[in-house]
Amino acid sequence: MDYLAEWREADAAARELNSICAELGVSVDLVQARPHVRSEGCSVVWVRPGEARKLAQAVRCLIRQREGQC
Repeated sequence: MDYLAEWREADAAARELNSICAELGVSVDLVQARPHVRSEGCSVVWVRPGEARKLAQAVRCLIRQREGQC
């Protein structure tokens, strides 16, 4: 298993998520995706539960804005 390649994939995804959060105005202090590789070698991106909720709120607000409700 190429752990480094898997970590790079997770890192790219985490950077992309962090970037879009910044574009949404969500501070890195509130939400920060982190790259990780599981012991079996698959890449994952971690966010803490509270951070995931903040991100969900931001996305929900965008949906409401699109629908004229936020």
